[in-house]
Amino acid sequence: MVFQVGEGGSTDFSKTLEGALFEGGNFSFHYFIDADTNGVCAGTDHTGIREITGVTGDVTITLSAGDPSDARGCQAFAGLPLNLRLTGSAPESWVGADLAWVLEDAEGVAIAGNVEPVEAVTLDLLLAGILELDANYGFSYFVDVNANGICDDGDHAASFVIPGVTGHVTVDRANETADLAACGDFWWMPGGLTITGAGFESYEGEIVLLSVVETFREETRVLGITEATVTGGAFEVPLADAIIAGASYQVAWLIDGDVDGACATAPTDVGGIADVVDYVGADASVFLSPAAEPTDPICAWFPGMGFDVTANATGLSAFAGMYFEAFLYDVASATLTDVEYGSIAGDGFSVTFASAGSLGSSVQVAWFIDADDSLWCDNGDPSGFSEAVEVAGATTVDLGLHQGHDAAACSEMNAYWGM
Repeated sequence: MVFQVGEGGSTDFSKTLEGALFEGGNFSFHYFIDADTNGVCAGTDHTGIREITGVTGDVTITLSAGDPSDARGCQAFAGLPLNLRLTGSAPESWVGADLAWVLEDAEGVAIAGNVEPVEAVTLDLLLAGILELDANYGFSYFVDVNANGICDDGDHAASFVIPGVTGHVTVDRANETADLAACGDFWWMPGGLTITGAGFESYEGEIVLLSVVETFREETRVLGITEATVTGGAFEVPLADAIIAGASYQVAWLIDGDVDGACATAPTDVGGIADVVDYVGADASVFLSPAAEPTDPICAWFPGMGFDVTANATGLSAFAGMYFEAFLYDVASATLTDVEYGSIAGDGFSVTFASAGSLGSSVQVAWFIDADDSLWCDNGDPSGFSEAVEVAGATTVDLGLHQGHDAAACSEMNAYWGM
């Protein structure tokens, strides 16, 4: 707990730490008063320890200004987070503008950042608990004077070096040098993306699914999926804060022609993909048209629109009533992606991985029967992998069960649960 002595105009205080103790326990209560206001417990501060033994109910600790200081109390506050403060005067033209800031570690990696409005001509931006003792940082900020959402020639930017933190840090505008090179520190600020489609008259009234795909630092992922309705052969979808500088983007589109909830091949479903290339300031736009493009490659960008994969097992009457687990395994990524489980009823079991099979992908099913009732795959439990099958629609996998033990399969399945 951290609080300010003198809150409310009185140097008396009473604070409660609810539920902090338990009956019969022994505790040490450490405290320090930050007399030099630097956030670090050290020689000039008042500190102490109170021992609490054999708790039998609520405990009250009374502190007095006349209590002797005990430097051992500082031991509990070695890792206390420290504050960073930006202060100084600002021109009237800044009031109401956005101020963006970023904190970087010693390697130049952004570890925190935000955008705050400038509310007055006197700056006092407190970033509480953002620094660590002895660490080195870089701190940059810019004021978006021209209100275009990016750091550019019309704005004010500056940066500070913060070496070897020894306590709370204040950086003041009086000690800065304006430098637009600091704009490079704000690549992470998101910009908008407008998706426009035209020439879709053949699909009037249809719903178009739109998937935004980002590639950043060699990692590609789906940021999100939205939709639009074709009206007058066109549609437009504005997305706020969707992109960042330094990444590349594509937008995949799909019309689920047979309305089965799965991404399939033409002619039932149609779709395509386009690069985002038209950057304007911090924002970007992409134009889509229904030109003939293969649908298969885009299905991966619509997760949740795969086909059902059903795994069937028979010939298991000897294991009736026993617990089993079955996992869907994606061959391309060599990962288990989904799990179903239950008890064997009669001669076997059948489980369905709903919408889990991406068109054109190759899958297997890993399985085990918990013969020793341990709830995980071990000790010779019947187990294994099915043969690989390609997903070309709703898919059925025959497990071809045997009563042998596959240690490699068990290792994969146990790892899925973190064991």
